Amino acid sequence: MFFYQPIVLKNGQKCILRNAEASDAVRHHDYFVQTHKETDFLLTYPDECTMDIISLERQLKETKEKWLRNAE
Repeated sequence: MFFYQPIVLKNGQKCILRNAEASDAVRHHDYFVQTHKETDFLLTYPDECTMDIISLERQLKETKEKWLRNAE
């Protein structure tokens, strides 16, 4: 399922909640590493991340295409 919802934050700033896309792969990967550095209560540590940026882009693109095909 794809999600896209504009909202207004408490400070009045506009924000859009949406699924990650292939163009978000670098930020997605960086966020994964950052969050896994900050706690020991996740299933993996940041150095155990085996997915590279290219693979992540491909996975996000394929996920979107799959959902679009199923939505028809």
